[in-house]
Amino acid sequence: MNSTPALPKVSLLIAVRNEGKHLARTLESVCAQDCPLHWLDVLVLDGNSSDDTVAIAEGFATRLPHLRVVNNPGLLSAAAWNLGLGLATAPLVSILSGHALLPVDYFSFLLKEATPARAGVGAKAVPHGDDERSALIASAFSGLLGNGGASFMASNRSGPVESIAFGCYWRHILQKAGGFDERIVRGQDWDLNLRLRAQGYELWYFPQREIQYFTRSNFRALWQRQYLAGKWKRYIHEKSRKPFLKRHLLPAFFVAGLGTSVLAALAWPPAGFIAACIVLTHQAVSMWQFQKTGLPWRLAPSFWWAVWLIHTGYGAGMITGFAVPIRQASKNSVSTRQ
Repeated sequence: MNSTPALPKVSLLIAVRNEGKHLARTLESVCAQDCPLHWLDVLVLDGNSSDDTVAIAEGFATRLPHLRVVNNPGLLSAAAWNLGLGLATAPLVSILSGHALLPVDYFSFLLKEATPARAGVGAKAVPHGDDERSALIASAFSGLLGNGGASFMASNRSGPVESIAFGCYWRHILQKAGGFDERIVRGQDWDLNLRLRAQGYELWYFPQREIQYFTRSNFRALWQRQYLAGKWKRYIHEKSRKPFLKRHLLPAFFVAGLGTSVLAALAWPPAGFIAACIVLTHQAVSMWQFQKTGLPWRLAPSFWWAVWLIHTGYGAGMITGFAVPIRQASKNSVSTRQ
């Protein structure tokens, strides 16, 4: 009697670029899944890494039966995921990065929840740090001030949501929707989820499972990340003709108000009092969030600085996006990490 090998049930599209620091832990979490590993079609899509990312990925070939390491000449995450969509062999695709840690039952759980009526399903995204600085930045992102109440990070209720992070989608639905927009540097998944919902599809969120992701480990990279996120958010919403959410606009108003009061103070010094009040209020609210983290008080100034960079980076990016409209991605803007 001939037996046909079972086809994979889900293709993992892992976009990477210089992820040597974290990729091994990501792939270890894949190997630790409680489902049969032949269910998983693993594609590591590398954007010309200059570190040992490719060697690390290839080192897992003996443990993951359907592992492929593929060069991504487009460099950007969107290009990687589109490349993976074309190479995937499973009906479901999981959109991942090389700095995520999966719970052991991640795929066995999501496979049960991925019904035909749902375009995609996702778990709770939890920021994680592997040193003091990145753990502090992760704590800043974990609270309301950092994530703005985004459902895929803050909600504890299952159900339909505006967007999912590290989602598991039906491949044919993503292909029908046109895949990822490769013109976008930051927020490609948000753009895709907007389009799916506009086409009448539902995205479901399940906080019972948490997927950890490693945050930036330095303040400069944090600000740059937020700046790009804010800058591209304007383009994404202009393209979709969807209104901005309040949490997306507040940082821009914050930066605009602070900048206006500082400039006004040059001509009328009392306006400097307004700027000082804005900064002090921000510090006070940040300290309110800090005392909930359990971090030692010696880290309070750094915590406030992280929250400050999250808000000013995003706000400055949003204002730049309105002032200087962008039309497509440039490979020159690609960071060393996807």
